[in-house]
Amino acid sequence: MKKLLILISFILTGFLSFSQALVLNYSLENNNKTLNFPEFISLEGDNEAALEAINEYIQLQTLNKKISKSDKYLFEDFTKERTCDYELYKNSKTILSLKIDAGYSHYLNFNSQTGRIIELSHLFKENSIHELYNLRKEVLEKRIEFKLSKIVDSQAKEELRKSLYERLDKYFQNFFIKDNSLCLFSSQGQDIRHENNINWTVSFQFSEIENMLSEYGKAIFLGNTNIKEEKFETSKAIFLKGFIADRYPITMVLNFSYDNKFRYYEIDESYYWYDKVGQGLYLVGSRDTENKYNVEMFDLGSRTIKEKFEFEFDGKKYEGVWKDLTSGKELKFTAKSYFE
Repeated sequence: MKKLLILISFILTGFLSFSQALVLNYSLENNNKTLNFPEFISLEGDNEAALEAINEYIQLQTLNKKISKSDKYLFEDFTKERTCDYELYKNSKTILSLKIDAGYSHYLNFNSQTGRIIELSHLFKENSIHELYNLRKEVLEKRIEFKLSKIVDSQAKEELRKSLYERLDKYFQNFFIKDNSLCLFSSQGQDIRHENNINWTVSFQFSEIENMLSEYGKAIFLGNTNIKEEKFETSKAIFLKGFIADRYPITMVLNFSYDNKFRYYEIDESYYWYDKVGQGLYLVGSRDTENKYNVEMFDLGSRTIKEKFEFEFDGKKYEGVWKDLTSGKELKFTAKSYFE
């Protein structure tokens, strides 16, 4: 039996006057599990549009849809095998930092004033991101070597050493901000913070990294809302609204993992839907270094590729073709950023 509850809860990082958003919690009891999902509401009214953009981003990436407040099918795609929960790390006038768990852990950081996603590189000076990487690496290397020192078998030790050191170069961009600390979480997406009995989370106090931060990064940490935000590029996901043949409106979400690839499963679930239908169709594919995209619609039932998009980004818009691989039909495809 399903039971949907909507609870209003204040999740604050200090006194109410220093917090920016009210959290509306959607809670669904189903199959002896409780599923929770947040919606952020402006307390002061001056950043209402920004919080609406944040809500849309989270909904599109996690629920594969945009919801309305009266949507009784909010969790229709969540079966008894799936869970959904979230943890809010920081809720201030400059940043919302949170984790959404929906089979995969999304670590999301938003500028509370503009609604734009914040990536790790946005917070640091151009060359300082490499310094941060090396500091994190030093900490993790010590933890790895301590773990390896407990292993007697030389072959097992070297095999584990290779596996652990390969991981050092991966997943560097996962982070959240809690209190006044930057926390780097070195995981592919599943929330396994102590895999192989190693703590993969490395935290730095603001005072430890202040000299490496850009002016924008300092403003985010210090709560300065007067700083001008650059229009940063993002690398983890793109959200598109466009048309096939200028008359069929669609929405597309591409979540990238590694090597600029995206798939229909695990950590980088991607999909698109016709706006009049609303049913998500899974996508697989990749983009190259010249921003050319090869996107295929994967049919889970027949396990075959039935449709294909080929398009390029010229810095302003996306243009290319949509192909029906069964009939051979080819139509024009155009799109732009969903959040423009």
